[in-house]
Amino acid sequence: SAVTALPQTGTPYIDTAVPTLVYNTYNLDPLWHKDIAANRILLLEPSHFAKYPVSTNVMNFMIALSANIKGIQVFTGEFTDLQHLPDAQDMVFKAHPAFSHYIGKGENYDYMFPDVSGYFNSFSAYWKKCQKHLS
Repeated sequence: SAVTALPQTGTPYIDTAVPTLVYNTYNLDPLWHKDIAANRILLLEPSHFAKYPVSTNVMNFMIALSANIKGIQVFTGEFTDLQHLPDAQDMVFKAHPAFSHYIGKGENYDYMFPDVSGYFNSFSAYWKKCQKHLS
């Protein structure tokens, strides 16, 4: 079975005066809370990649993308490892079903078409509804 090569990382520096924003492979948004001072950590969990492996090229691409996030620190470890750092507090993240074990403040994703909801049996059916909201 495929194994994801994860980078070896040190312990991230945590400033207790500001919140900790936890990024992952599903959230690499450089605009997310860009105007606030925060600890910004890209969390790469071995348990996640054991279940959902990615190639070295994909991992390198994600890490390269994260460089667009000012002050990002890459951390290979579990969420609990991050949570148990002495200065860790006020964890904020974007809520996603793949990361339901995160503890803290889960925020919603920004949707391109927030007025379009429901079940669609195909992308085409979904896209037809979305197109009505394009200006």
